[in-house]
Amino acid sequence: MEMNHDREDFLARSKEHVSYLSSQSDATVVAGTADGDYFHSVLIDGVRFSAGFFLCGLCIERVGGGIVELGNACEIKRSTPTANWSIWRYGHDERINLDGLSLGAIHALGYQFGIAVNPAAEEYVAWISEGRKYLGTGGWYLFYLSPAFESLCAYAKRHPRRIKTLQRGGPCLGDWQSAAISGEYMI
Repeated sequence: MEMNHDREDFLARSKEHVSYLSSQSDATVVAGTADGDYFHSVLIDGVRFSAGFFLCGLCIERVGGGIVELGNACEIKRSTPTANWSIWRYGHDERINLDGLSLGAIHALGYQFGIAVNPAAEEYVAWISEGRKYLGTGGWYLFYLSPAFESLCAYAKRHPRRIKTLQRGGPCLGDWQSAAISGEYMI
């Protein structure tokens, strides 16, 4: 019973974070064409990001700049208040540098792909005092609340057999195949 309450609380906080990311985005976001092994693609202030199927699972890619698995191991942060923003894996493994993107574009990226945007450790107190929000580790709920998940569901409707045959990857997104086919994520 307590576990279910914890999940519901985290889902509520995740929904709040997604709403916050959306409200803080002032970037120009243009939908791209996702084809082949990709199901979601956007241009954010001129930089292309795509989500697709990789051996390790569902991943985000900055075209020409690396990939990282989506889900509870993925977050956007910076190591210090003066460092560039990056997409990190497991909080210690910097994977995709986001140099050149404004904070509004960073929020748009987090919203589009369901990735938590968190401050550097030294910034938490300042962020809270300024009324900014952060989630900590993202968990997989953020992905299931994102436009990328909506795109995955649309892909699954067009290609249900392919979705069932894809390698699931690690535990970072839970049973994403069933969620994509049903069009909803259940806690």
